[in-house]
Amino acid sequence: MNTATLQSPHVDEGLDFARLFPASPHGTHLTARTARLLHDVLRYLGEAGHTRLAQLGDRPVCAQDEDLFTALPEFTWHQSVHWRRRFIAVFDEIADQLAQGRIPMPGTPAEEFALWLAIVQAELLITMQPDVVEHAVGAVAPEPGDFDWPQCHARLFRHAYVPLLFLDEFAGMHDPAHEANRRLRIGDYRPAGWFREFTAVVAPTYPAMRWV
Repeated sequence: MNTATLQSPHVDEGLDFARLFPASPHGTHLTARTARLLHDVLRYLGEAGHTRLAQLGDRPVCAQDEDLFTALPEFTWHQSVHWRRRFIAVFDEIADQLAQGRIPMPGTPAEEFALWLAIVQAELLITMQPDVVEHAVGAVAPEPGDFDWPQCHARLFRHAYVPLLFLDEFAGMHDPAHEANRRLRIGDYRPAGWFREFTAVVAPTYPAMRWV
């Protein structure tokens, strides 16, 4: 996705993220400002996805498109409009969890990729459009741990292999029959299985967390 054209994320002024994600004496990787920015980026990605889907339909995407769907691994680029619509809906589902004060714990490949894309976009937004970030989170008091993306990756995701599925040298690893997939026990990341719940989702045990 061409982040240089990323506009201001959707901001819901009615949500009080300081109340939804109060500071914890034990520390947490998902502070109120982190949750606020992720929520707004997820809303933006959902809106952008619907706009792009209306133009794209069932047409396969290619690298030149530089859109939300080319930001996904290439093995998803030929999916149907129905598949794409289901994936776009996941952005709002995760945003809704944050709007309820719930820390999202992805339970399907689609949820993992949607949250991973949101974190990537949030990181780039901080670097490339800090004024947009300030508009989104300026009303929320800063605290230690704001925008600690490595901790988000370490604690929210089922495993650390999602970025590898984008790399040419790991082509085919999304298939459970792939040798590396079998060895690492990654599971089924083929597009047809993106909306199936993982067979076993184990939430890390951090006392300060409120897991979905």
